Amino acid sequence: TAATIVVRDAATGDVRWQAEPRYTGPLPGAITGFAVAYDTVYVAGARSEASSPEPTAMLDAYPVAGCGQATCAPAWTADFGPTRPSREPTVAGGVVYVPLVGTSSVAPAVVAVDAQGCGAPACPELVRVPLVAGSGIFIAGPQPYVTSVGAGRVVLGWLPGLYGSTQSQIVSLGPASG
Repeated sequence: TAATIVVRDAATGDVRWQAEPRYTGPLPGAITGFAVAYDTVYVAGARSEASSPEPTAMLDAYPVAGCGQATCAPAWTADFGPTRPSREPTVAGGVVYVPLVGTSSVAPAVVAVDAQGCGAPACPELVRVPLVAGSGIFIAGPQPYVTSVGAGRVVLGWLPGLYGSTQSQIVSLGPASG
């Protein structure tokens, strides 16, 4: 069964709208998390397809007010390929940041997408920053765990991989100086 999000009226509890059920990925969750900014709900999730052993990570953007129907499709989406989000998205400075787990074919990374979308249903990544060289399976490799924004920088808490391959770290990403 696919997972979805449901938006309710705070005063009555009535359902205002819900997202079409499209999130089917494995743990850490078909829907890893969400953020709200710029009158938009940003949902980080994954979907599994029979043709691929790896889930496909995605970021969907929905207007907070909905689409005028009971069930809404995303206003726009960004496809991140064969991986899945490790945590909820973080929004700051007009950019949505999503930390991604490593898989057998993709290195753990942080991806950035324009928070306003691109004027099309499918939007590209602005940038992807690999956090280690190479790929690795989720359980054995280091993974981004916590994302925060401060002083114009994106800050990640980094969990070590199994077998002592890395140490816990804090990684700070920001504009280049000079």
